[in-house]
Amino acid sequence: MCAIGICRGVRGAGLTAGRDVSVVGFDDILLADLFEPPLTTVRQPLPEMAAETFQQLRARIDAAPSAGRSLLIRPRLVVRESTAQAPAPGPALAATGAALPAAR
Repeated sequence: MCAIGICRGVRGAGLTAGRDVSVVGFDDILLADLFEPPLTTVRQPLPEMAAETFQQLRARIDAAPSAGRSLLIRPRLVVRESTAQAPAPGPALAATGAALPAAR
């Protein structure tokens, strides 16, 4: 929801998300795909997270050796229209060694 608010603020400033500023959300809410422009977001694998949580809880109840282990469940980046590739540095920028603006 915060990323959607940022996109609206970008629009209110006369800029375009995905062209002038890249915006990325988190959790891939339903509105992310319906918003204009569709929002690039990080999708959490909720079914896998729920199943693993259940397994961890079950292991604790059963006092199994695997109880309390660490596990990395990788999220997925869903690229939509609110992001764009950063521009390549032009000759003047490359000559000075200056960094691209942080908003890119």
